[in-house]
Amino acid sequence: PALLTVRAAEVLSRAELVLVDARVPDAVLAGVLGEVVRTPAGEAQGAALVAAAKQGRTVVRLLPGDPFLWAEGAKECEAVLKARLRLEVVPGIPAAVAVPAFAGVAVGLPRTVARVEDVTDWRALAAAPGALVLLGTAADVAKSAAALVEHAQNALMLSLAIVLPVL
Repeated sequence: PALLTVRAAEVLSRAELVLVDARVPDAVLAGVLGEVVRTPAGEAQGAALVAAAKQGRTVVRLLPGDPFLWAEGAKECEAVLKARLRLEVVPGIPAAVAVPAFAGVAVGLPRTVARVEDVTDWRALAAAPGALVLLGTAADVAKSAAALVEHAQNALMLSLAIVLPVL
């Protein structure tokens, strides 16, 4: 919640209904006064957004990080626009940049960002130049570290690897 943008906090505090992706931590909802409905991770909620808006409700869709990092963000915008309803997209702060910066780690460029669940080529990741940011869960840390060490040509080639919770 400390990394929410001012605009995101304003919009959330005024919402009558917030459809919250399951990947969003509960702490982010601290300033929400309206109804909160948890939705399955990765599932587009376009129909629910349109229905609530047509009822005259102020509705917010809350996705982790930036809404356009997820396919459902674009799909939901498309559904709302097709229904000829107004919409505002509030940019978020992607975890791949925000969490390292908050911890005092400048990932800079070059950097490689990958979701642990999508990784099939650990050798390529181990050889990637610059910082390596992996998005995953706490349970992924040991597995990811072991895979990187196993596939590195040289242990010194691994400059920095950060495994972040998928927010």
